[in-house]
Amino acid sequence: MAGKCVASDPPPRELLQSWTGNRAGPTSTGAARGRSGPHPATSVAPLSSTSDATAMMMATMFPVMTMMAQNLTESMAKKSKAPRASPPSSPVRASSPPPPVSDELDRFLDAFSRAKQIPEDRLATARQQLREARYLPDVIGEPFVEFARLKELTALAEGEVYSLKKFAAEWSGRVASKRARRGL
Repeated sequence: MAGKCVASDPPPRELLQSWTGNRAGPTSTGAARGRSGPHPATSVAPLSSTSDATAMMMATMFPVMTMMAQNLTESMAKKSKAPRASPPSSPVRASSPPPPVSDELDRFLDAFSRAKQIPEDRLATARQQLREARYLPDVIGEPFVEFARLKELTALAEGEVYSLKKFAAEWSGRVASKRARRGL
């Protein structure tokens, strides 16, 4: 029997009898049984190479498409669970206008005094000396302005002078942004 059978042929009668004993052989219709049930021997047609390629492509693409659909579903579920931005409880306030250049030093020192809780009487000397030397906040915050010179002019403590320089840089940046927005 070896080498005489083709996979599409039904099994030989002798082989069937050896499996089933002396019982009757295959049914009278000549149907072979496979994994998917009985099929008439004449109904099995060989697949063309085109349908083989199509079937192979579909078998390859189906898992990929399934995975993509699952990823899309998961990402949409995550987005729907994300908290949504709530509208502000109060309208956004417009920022105050930038101070006139003539008042800039005084406004800066007032803001510094409030922010760092430095008494106004301690800033009186600093205000006077900085005005006489024509220092403005945008210059005070610059790295080239020496710490020792600012300490000498302002008579502030060492830590206060460092805070003054840092506060000046931040304050000047906000004022410059306001002037840019307003076209000044």
